Amino acid sequence: MKRNKRQRISDEQVSLLLLSGGKGKRAALEYPKQFFAIAGHPMIAYSLIAARKVPDVDEIVVNAPEGYEEQTAEILAAYVPGIPTKIVQSGETRKESVRLLCDAASHDTVIVPRLS
Repeated sequence: MKRNKRQRISDEQVSLLLLSGGKGKRAALEYPKQFFAIAGHPMIAYSLIAARKVPDVDEIVVNAPEGYEEQTAEILAAYVPGIPTKIVQSGETRKESVRLLCDAASHDTVIVPRLS
């Protein structure tokens, strides 16, 4: 999978903070919904595919539910090779998860996509 070669719009280094630590209780699955496959790809992959197309994303920081760190790492390696990534623990709340992602970001400029 190739990275988009479009010109950057910012000279600043940017970290993408991806909330992916939910347990998916409302989805009624036995595992977190971000790992549910749609058209052959886990749900989280669609955010990663979009991120790969943004030339300003220099790092992707993702939180993962406890026990799913390895699976998250495998997905990151498959969908965003060549982009530095970090996996951090999820918080008890969405707000805490965002704080943990911010704390782990290497860059002062961050993007936090609003996902439902």
